[in-house]
Amino acid sequence: MTGEERDGDVWTTRWREFRQGLGETRRYALSHHEPGDWDRCFAVSVPWRNRERPVQVCARCAGIYPGIAFGVLACVLGLLPRESIPVLVGVLPVFALADWSRTAYTHRTGHNLSRATTGLSLGIGYGCGLVGLTQQSLRPVVVAVGVVYAGIACVALVAEKIRSEND
Repeated sequence: MTGEERDGDVWTTRWREFRQGLGETRRYALSHHEPGDWDRCFAVSVPWRNRERPVQVCARCAGIYPGIAFGVLACVLGLLPRESIPVLVGVLPVFALADWSRTAYTHRTGHNLSRATTGLSLGIGYGCGLVGLTQQSLRPVVVAVGVVYAGIACVALVAEKIRSEND
């Protein structure tokens, strides 16, 4: 067997593995939730090969991504004053954190409309933060807010894991 034939086999094998991996992970494209948590998703019917196919879309993410786009555009177009960016980056994510905490630490299930709305607020904060990172004078404040939120998220996730293991 020549080196070229062996290379062809390697690429064929890699391509097959790649396609298999895509097939196994495609359900996570629009929702990172396992089927047992699909109550946190919107079920959307998508036409697929002459029939409707249900697709799960994470409710919070359904708000986050449009929020990012809106936040970036609003800041770039001057609809949100430059001076307000640090405040928006600091305040807007609080609503999503509170909503997540309410469902993580209590027996309340929450509602997808609330998840999407607080996700929108979070996304706008993210979008403003992205624009703030491009501004030399705002970068340290935006990074500091991000570090604080990362610390809060780490503590909250560890506490939630400990709580769930004790239940």
